[in-house]
Amino acid sequence: MGLIVGSAGHLWLGRMGALIVSPADSGIIWEADYSTLPLGAAGTLPSGLLFARALNAASTSETVQTSDSTVVTTGLTADVPRCGQRTADVSTRGLVLEHEATNLCTSPRNLAAAWATQFGTTTVTTNHLAGPDGSSVADRVQVNASSSGIFYNSVSMGWFAIWVRHTSGSGTYSGGITTNANLEQTVDTTWRRLSQISAADQTTLYIIERAYAGAALTPTSQDTARDVCIDLVQIGGGGTGNQGRFPTECVLTNGSAIERKGERLYHPTIATLLDGGRLSLLSDVIPKGAATGYGEAMRVWHKDASNYAEISHTTRRLNVVIGGSSWNPATALSWAANDNVELWIEAGGGSMNSFAKYRVNGGSVVDLGNSGSPHAAIATGTAINLLGDSNGASTHTKQLTCWARRHAAYKADRRPSWAA
Repeated sequence: MGLIVGSAGHLWLGRMGALIVSPADSGIIWEADYSTLPLGAAGTLPSGLLFARALNAASTSETVQTSDSTVVTTGLTADVPRCGQRTADVSTRGLVLEHEATNLCTSPRNLAAAWATQFGTTTVTTNHLAGPDGSSVADRVQVNASSSGIFYNSVSMGWFAIWVRHTSGSGTYSGGITTNANLEQTVDTTWRRLSQISAADQTTLYIIERAYAGAALTPTSQDTARDVCIDLVQIGGGGTGNQGRFPTECVLTNGSAIERKGERLYHPTIATLLDGGRLSLLSDVIPKGAATGYGEAMRVWHKDASNYAEISHTTRRLNVVIGGSSWNPATALSWAANDNVELWIEAGGGSMNSFAKYRVNGGSVVDLGNSGSPHAAIATGTAINLLGDSNGASTHTKQLTCWARRHAAYKADRRPSWAA
C-alpha cells in the first residue's frame, strides 16, 4: 500500500494503516517507565499504577536481586513493589512481577539444619561471613574428601538456585539437580547467584558435592577440595501447576516450606489507557523463564473475563479476547529466559481490526497478523491488570513472571516505529 503523507506531515502506512511518525506528537497517551525506580523497595509506582501482594504470615520480607552480586532481604513487606536488576547492566533493571511460588528449602540460610543431609567428610560453619545482602549469616561449607557433600531429597524438584562465593581466593563449586549434568563453576570471593533447571522432575539435589564415585551425578573437574560459602537456597517444585520451571527471587523460610503470594500490577482506571474504546499497548519485559517454562497462561493485560490478552503456556500462542470474541493468531511466540521481549497488541475500538507484533532483543519483528474483522469497543469503568490476573485480595494468578521495563499506551491510530 505504501506511505501516505497527511496534512500535518504525518506519515501513514497503507489504507486504514496506523500513523507511524508524527513530528510533534509521539502518540503516547500513557506511559510507565520502570527503569528509573530505586532498587529494592520500589516506592510509589509511576503513572497512577498500584500494586498488591499479600505477605505470608510466616515471612518478614520478600527478597529481590539488585545486581549480579547483591540482594535485598528486608523491607519488602505486604504490597511493597520490588525493583530488581540481574546484572551490572542497568538495562536489566525492572519492576519484578512473579507468580506465587514455594521454596521447598525450609531453612535457606542454614546448611546445618535438618533439611541439608551431610555425607562423607563435610564441615559446615554457620554464620561465617556476610551474605550478598550484607547480613552475617552465610555458611561456610568445606568438602574435604571424595564422596562428600550435602544433598537434599524431595518428592519432585524442577530447579534450584543458590548464592555462592569462595571462602578465600578462587576454586570450584559443584552441585546439581540434573542427572549426569552437574552445575560446575569456578567462583571467587564475589557473590554470584547460580541456578540449574531440570527438564524432568528430580528427587535428589546436591547442594554441593565433590567427585561422587559410582553415582550418576559426577563432576567433570579434578577431584579437589571444595571451600565455599553458600546463602539463600531456593528449590522449586517440578511437575505441573502454576509454579513454572525457572528460578524466581528467593523466598525466605523459617523451618517450613513457605509460599510467596502472586503479585498484582494494575491501573484503577482503564479509561486512562484507552482511546475511543481501543487499547494499543506496548509491553517491554524481560521474562524470567523461557516461553516453554511457564506453568499457566501468561496474561499480558486483563480487564475482566470477557476482555483480556494472554499467551498460552502450552501452545505459546496469543489469545486476544474483546467483548467475549476471541482472536488466536497461529504463530507461536518464542523467547529464552532473560531475553528482552517487546510485545505490541492493539485491540478493540469497534471499527478497526486487532493487530499484534513482537520482537526479541531488538531483533527482527514477528508479525502475528490481524483479527480479520473489528473487535467491539472496550468499555470503561473498571481497572486494568498488567502482566497478570486478579482473583482477590491475596491470590493473583497468570503472571507473566518478569522484570517489567516499560509500558506505553498509544492513540488508536499510532504505533511504535518498530511495530509499524
